[in-house]
Amino acid sequence: MTSPSSSGADPELPVRTPESTEVVQTRLPPGFRLREFSLLAALAALCALAVWAGLRAADGGAALGGAKNPSEGADLAAAPAAPAANPWPPGIMAIVFLDIGQGDAAFIHTPAGRNYLIDAGPGATEHQSYDAGAQTIVPFLRTVGVERLDGVVLTHPHMDHLGGFLSVFKALEVAAVFEPGIKMTTRTYEEFLRLVEAEGSDYRLVRGGDVLDWGPELSITALAPPAQVLKGTGADENNNSVVLLLRYGTIRVLFPGDTELEGEQGLLVYGDQLRAHILKAPHHGSNTSSSRVFISLVTPQVAVISCGKNNKFGHPAATTLASYERARATVYRTDTQGSITVLTDGKTYKVIPERS
Repeated sequence: MTSPSSSGADPELPVRTPESTEVVQTRLPPGFRLREFSLLAALAALCALAVWAGLRAADGGAALGGAKNPSEGADLAAAPAAPAANPWPPGIMAIVFLDIGQGDAAFIHTPAGRNYLIDAGPGATEHQSYDAGAQTIVPFLRTVGVERLDGVVLTHPHMDHLGGFLSVFKALEVAAVFEPGIKMTTRTYEEFLRLVEAEGSDYRLVRGGDVLDWGPELSITALAPPAQVLKGTGADENNNSVVLLLRYGTIRVLFPGDTELEGEQGLLVYGDQLRAHILKAPHHGSNTSSSRVFISLVTPQVAVISCGKNNKFGHPAATTLASYERARATVYRTDTQGSITVLTDGKTYKVIPERS
């Protein structure tokens, strides 16, 4: 990894208009017609939704966040025997915030055709049978033609981000692993490290300032954790989450993991560099994150909250939802709308919820 370049100014975010909550136009080049991208995005979305509908029909609608609890979904054996075709055209980046219950999992398909996974939701334990990796993520990846991941990011080693990776590693080839290296003496984390070693994946510790090479068309900069990790915050694993800023063309997406108020405070040094069109809301929209000053610097047009239906933590907090409303951000939630897909050509973007 190398230090980020300081050359060149970041593009300004587009001015919000009443029509820009789902499709945002930013400095379209001469001859580019928004209608063409909208039709292309719609076709890609229809392909993806058709694939998902087939999978949902096969498992009663549970594995991808239907009416049933995710824990009632199909197991890995129920996945299609052969992968389907990639539903996204060249030049389109797709981000799918997967509905995996209480946790995080975001799939990224780059414009050049690379595939990445940020977190993998919960795994099965003695207290729950639901495995996000086996029952949701792997079946989804197979339906969109993915048999190999170019990289995975573990933002921090909590079960609701880590557990599903065990099944992912057993089902697919994983070329690279990015994580903060905040050690936890849990069997799940130890098994994760064992699987990484057995797979022979390129293993990389991430610190703020690192640049991740996910292809020449993307800029991926790590903003956290700091070189000297935070200690004594009361939630050190969360506050030392890997935080990534993804840029494709003029479109910016911020993935802050489960960082809470102390971690957000450390990010404020980036100032306007935190700006993003799309924000994966930190820590599932809890009342210990999404501070007003953080939101005011990010200025998101869209906030995606990944959380489980009727979860015991009360996520998302009413105060957090109010903060995003004050910021005029359109909120999408996996607990009420299922998986959330973002399509972009680097100039415009469209957000497509599984359920309206």
